[in-house]
Amino acid sequence: MKKIMRVFLLSALLLSMAFFIGCSLTEDSSKEATADDSIREDILKAIKEKEAQGDGGESRWNGSTHKSLVQYGCEMIGVENSDLWEYSDDPDSFSSVHDEGYNGYPGKPGHCYFYTYDDGKWKHRTPWTSIYGDQDWADYNIHRQMENLVYNYNRGSDAYLMCTGYIMHYITDMGVPYHVYWGNTLSSTWYQHKNHSAYENAVEDNWTSGKKFLHLLGGGTFMADMYNASTDKDLIKIMSRIIAEQTGRTVVETIGSGSINFDNSNVYNKTVASLSMSASGVITTLAWLANYFGVLQYKSGTYGSLNEQGEELSLSAILIANSKLYCGASWRKKYGGDIDVKVYRFDFEDVEYKAVAISASSSDNPETLQYVAPVTGIYKIVAYAYTPTTTQVSLNALAVVKDENRYIFD
Repeated sequence: MKKIMRVFLLSALLLSMAFFIGCSLTEDSSKEATADDSIREDILKAIKEKEAQGDGGESRWNGSTHKSLVQYGCEMIGVENSDLWEYSDDPDSFSSVHDEGYNGYPGKPGHCYFYTYDDGKWKHRTPWTSIYGDQDWADYNIHRQMENLVYNYNRGSDAYLMCTGYIMHYITDMGVPYHVYWGNTLSSTWYQHKNHSAYENAVEDNWTSGKKFLHLLGGGTFMADMYNASTDKDLIKIMSRIIAEQTGRTVVETIGSGSINFDNSNVYNKTVASLSMSASGVITTLAWLANYFGVLQYKSGTYGSLNEQGEELSLSAILIANSKLYCGASWRKKYGGDIDVKVYRFDFEDVEYKAVAISASSSDNPETLQYVAPVTGIYKIVAYAYTPTTTQVSLNALAVVKDENRYIFD
């Protein structure tokens, strides 16, 4: 009888716990929905105000900034396939139920990330449906392109490179502070949308002249937390946290409702930082994709000073035969310098490293080099100061194995 009673009491306890948990989940879900509804109302209010002012606008980079930024990021690691950057500006002209490009901003936030301010800090959110019609957010558009990329890669179609270029578009959008909906404060920070086009145009106008932002990229390496990302969704959260949260809010809050002024040190420094981080986001994404498809054989990056002629930065690697090494050195061109990249292989017979490849004799920035290892061995990748520079230099490298008679980035 006691045994039956114990079973009865235990069953009753489990049922009570299940009921309590179920009620808690229902209650939390209800609160979340209520919060979403409130945020949605704020966003729609801001959108209606913008449309009423006739300022729907074409909010996008003014020229070839996407291409230029993605190209720089690719070359920071020695990848020189132009498909990756030539396709990167296409999403601005998309017209679909998922992504209506720049023409849809701000009512169709297909290129925007979503944050809310909760519990005293900004939190990145990934809503899979839009607050406005059928449009998706940037997170989900990346996810859709990732699905397309996987499909095309697995069937041997070069269209996966196009999809990679599309993903790079949304990655570099992340470096624009006004590509973030700062969620539940929108009604009081209307200027976030008011300044979107003005900011992008100002950056473009200062891309190769004026402040020369293109010449201030470089010197960065992989984002450290990339391997914590098992999915593209996690990768975007990590990048967004690093780029948007560390730089975007400062720019938005400093500019406020005023005009864009790059003579303001906060705006200038954070703009440089967000653009540089976007370039690092490109190399991080390339390495993550190689790892995702199981072809990454080696990845490493370092940085330091090369302010005297002949100084070097170096990486060591064990490469297997026929793996392809991509490597690049970058620094802020504004500060001068000419850096070469070299690859050495250890010769066990003579017990020394011997040079096997050197980058072209040019003053390119980034300086790039690709090399297919003829034999398995110990290699050293070196950035060498042919002409020193007073700014930080980075050296990044990755090696991939051949998959189905192709190298993933070629």
